[in-house]
Amino acid sequence: MWSSDLDEFAAKAIAAFDRIYTTDSSAGQQQFVLYHDGRRTRLAPFGVFGAYQLDEAPLPDGSLWIARGNLIQPATRFSATAVLYLEDLINCGASEADFQRFFEEHPEFLLAFGDYVRLHPQVILTKDDGGRLIPDFFLEKINSDFCDICDLKLPTTELVRRQKNRPRFRDAVMEAVAQLTYYRDWFEEGGRRKAFNLRYGLQAYRPRVVVVIGRRESFYDEIERISLETQLPSWVSLKTYDDVLDGAKRWRELLLNGGAHNPAAEPGGCAAG
Repeated sequence: MWSSDLDEFAAKAIAAFDRIYTTDSSAGQQQFVLYHDGRRTRLAPFGVFGAYQLDEAPLPDGSLWIARGNLIQPATRFSATAVLYLEDLINCGASEADFQRFFEEHPEFLLAFGDYVRLHPQVILTKDDGGRLIPDFFLEKINSDFCDICDLKLPTTELVRRQKNRPRFRDAVMEAVAQLTYYRDWFEEGGRRKAFNLRYGLQAYRPRVVVVIGRRESFYDEIERISLETQLPSWVSLKTYDDVLDGAKRWRELLLNGGAHNPAAEPGGCAAG
């Protein structure tokens, strides 16, 4: 179960601790757990000291209100670990399912696209013939229960074809747009919208759609990218995985510099535009 890099990790950890000459005496009360998440070995804050009951009455399911003391845990929104993990996924040929799981665990990376407050993964749209459409995510707006749609493709997808100095999007991009158009058109029929609302408590009508696909390096420069993107339908937004990663890094810097106290500096806030 343990990865082959465990010995190298342990050696680096020991060397780092050996370089520490003085420590805060309270450090001995803190605990850490070394674990493997299925892809790499990680070290995270952990603690079991000082467990206590917050309330005499149990929770409705019979369990107790247990709190743990002596635990230091960094903020998880756009955490350094999450940013590095996404970078690893992008660079190591991960599958669409890997990215799906990542964004389900770290929804802020996609909510930062606009005025969104909540992510809804793999909501099912039932077709008239009994078939199913399953967009990767619905993005719920911050000021209503109406949603936009986000679909994931692979970062390895090539985006641009150049023939006789006439660049155009490759078929993979146009197929993604066609698929998203199909999702969008599903909501044209009032009965479907009503069933969707009754089942999920959400609404959508002619939603904007976002496709996350490819890398920024597919474009010759920003001028070429702007030129190609203006040929897409106005309700389609194309984001590369580099866009997602760079946006997360900018939000992380804002939060570390105190932006978390400013409502306009939250994903989905005014500053996101």
